Amino acid sequence: MKRIAMALLVAASCNAWADEASYKVVDELLSLTPTARSLEGMRREFDTQMQGMISTTSQGKQAEALTAEQRAVAARFSAQVGKLFDEHLAWDKVKPVARKVYLENFSEAELSELVVFYKTPLGQAMLAKMPTVTESLTRSIRDQLQLLLPKLDRAGQQFQREFGQASASDKTGATDK
Repeated sequence: MKRIAMALLVAASCNAWADEASYKVVDELLSLTPTARSLEGMRREFDTQMQGMISTTSQGKQAEALTAEQRAVAARFSAQVGKLFDEHLAWDKVKPVARKVYLENFSEAELSELVVFYKTPLGQAMLAKMPTVTESLTRSIRDQLQLLLPKLDRAGQQFQREFGQASASDKTGATDK
């Protein structure tokens, strides 16, 4: 019984050590990637969008044309939403999720190799250019979807017509055999 307990204790400590080593590798990887900076950028963009939304809500009035009470309400709302954003999407909240995602999708060896790669000039170039590449791909896909949507709409209308005709045929007693 003591041997089993000792074996379990050793296995558990090895697992804890492996987890700690994996966390260290993931943390190093995350420090090399722009994930935290991206969240900061999202926050700035969010603040800008909030200001735009407040401007729209104020029916196009310039900030100077708002009453003191309206400005106070807008400031409270902006602060409240910013606080919610920080409570849920601040790096200290997202980092454990990012860790988990990386650990679920990469082995420790793969993570270590990614760290080595991202430290190279090519890895740094990739990290620097990926946001632009991703944005360009997203824009291109969105453009393709805009071309596709009318075709999907026509196909859907054709389906509805044919389906309706098939349903009408069934009601008149015609059957497929």
